[in-house]
This record gives sequence, structure tokens and C-alpha cells, in this order.
Amino acid sequence: MTSPSVIGLATGLRVFILAGIAICASLVWYASSPVPPNPSGMSGVSLPEDATLYPRQATRAYAAQLRRHSADSETTLRRTLASLHAQGAGEEDRRLLVLQSALASLRGAAPNLRWVSVAGYDDILDGFAEGLRRMETSGSRWCKGPAIAALTRQNDSRLIDTVLIELARHDAAYDWALNWTKTVLTHAQEARFHPVRHGRRTGSDETVVQDQGRQLGIERWPVALSVAGFSLAEGRNYAAMRDAVAAIDICQLGQAAEALSDRVPAAIRGRVMAELLPEIFYGNTPYVFYLLQGYFFIG
Repeated sequence: MTSPSVIGLATGLRVFILAGIAICASLVWYASSPVPPNPSGMSGVSLPEDATLYPRQATRAYAAQLRRHSADSETTLRRTLASLHAQGAGEEDRRLLVLQSALASLRGAAPNLRWVSVAGYDDILDGFAEGLRRMETSGSRWCKGPAIAALTRQNDSRLIDTVLIELARHDAAYDWALNWTKTVLTHAQEARFHPVRHGRRTGSDETVVQDQGRQLGIERWPVALSVAGFSLAEGRNYAAMRDAVAAIDICQLGQAAEALSDRVPAAIRGRVMAELLPEIFYGNTPYVFYLLQGYFFIG
């Protein structure tokens, strides 16, 4: 008989990934492009140097990769930032504009993410997990279950505003977001010119992923116990669910999800990510939920 802690980890991983993808997909789906390409009064005006428009190294690196990915998008960003600069806008407003551009660029990269190499997928996932490790080290409140639960209860526009403002206000978070976006764009650009064909997912892929998840639950029993509590409380009553969620450390759970990915054989990992990542960045949340619930984390 499978122990409750092992079953709990499978359930908890599913909940974490569904919640994380819901946030990510909502952000990408509802992100607006950074205003018109020719802001009023900017036609024919010389633009400030990169160091003024892009004062941080992470911003300059993102802008350079965006230029390679879509020169028109980078020109739009540059002109709009110059307009804000001329109007005396604060740094936070300029950062918010850059983050909006980053979200739009992720959605634009979605078609090519189907053809990324397995090493590229690993790089993308490692970058995301690194953000979680930094959050955990800094004692971020966003590692705690209640903060994430409150975030996902917001409507789409409030959710986006909350996340972007949080990223814009903290140097480390802002730099991480842009560096991770740069990583995604780099691999999408590589896949555009050198596509890797992963083939269709097979029936045995589901079994392999779930078996590895059960083994991980045995090894990481503190995480497994916390999410087992969530699994047992699910559907009982609000107080039980609240207490169970409060016990979950989202950052540790996310790192467990990364570890699960690392354990899955490369060929399976490639097939899974080739199907999943483009839909995440398209913002096709219902189909992503269908894939995860139907094939990867239930059973």
C-alpha cells in the first residue's frame, strides 16, 4: 500500500504546478505590449544612450536578446522608455514597462519553444528554480502557502499588477525576472534556426513520471508530509484547508518539482516539455490543466 506521504507529494506537486502555471499563463495571456511604437512627440527625437534607458546590466542583457529576437519589439521598448524618461517618470514606472515587455516577449516566443533542446529546457527550469532558491534564502513571504493562495484569489488584472510591482520594487527579483526571460528568449531563438524534434509523448511516459514522483516523496519526506496534510484536508472545510496550505513551503515544493524533472529520462523530459511549455507561454491554461491532470500528476 502506498503511504499517504507519497500520495500527498504527488497531489502537492500537482497543486503547486497548476497554481504556478495559472499565474504564469495569466500573466502572459493578459500582458499588453508596451504601448504604441511611436509615442507622441518622439518621432525624429534622438534617444538617450543605453546606459540611461537600460541602467541595470540585467535590463541591457534582456534588451540585447530582445533585439535579436524581435528588433521591432526592442525599438518599441526603447522609444517608450525614452518617452517616459523625457516625462520624468520614476524608476519603478520604467521597470514596470520593461517587465510588461518581457511578458509580451515570452508569449511571442511560444511557437519556438516546442523545438528547444532538452539542455535548453533544463536551463529554463533551472533558472526558474534558482529564483525559488533565492526567495527561500531571503526568507520571502512568497514561499509561504497563504501568500500564494491570496495571490491566486485575485482577478487577472490585480494579479498582474501585484506580481509586476513586487518584481519592480526589488533589485534582485527584477534582475532575476529579466535574466530568466533572456534565457527563455535565447533558447527560443536557437530553436527557431536549429529545431529539435522530440516526437509524440508515449503511453509509458506517464508511468515513469509518476514512479519517479513516488520515489521522490519517500526521500523528501518533510515536503511530502506537508503536502500530504493538504491532500487529506482537501474538500473538508475552509479552516482545515487554510491550516494545511499554511504548512506548505512553496519554494521547497517547487524545488522538489525541479528535482522530479531532473530524474525523468531526457527523452521523456523533452517530449513532456515540448508539449507543455508552448501552451504555458501561449496562456492556454485549460489545455495545460488537461495535460497535467490527465497525464502527469494524477494516479
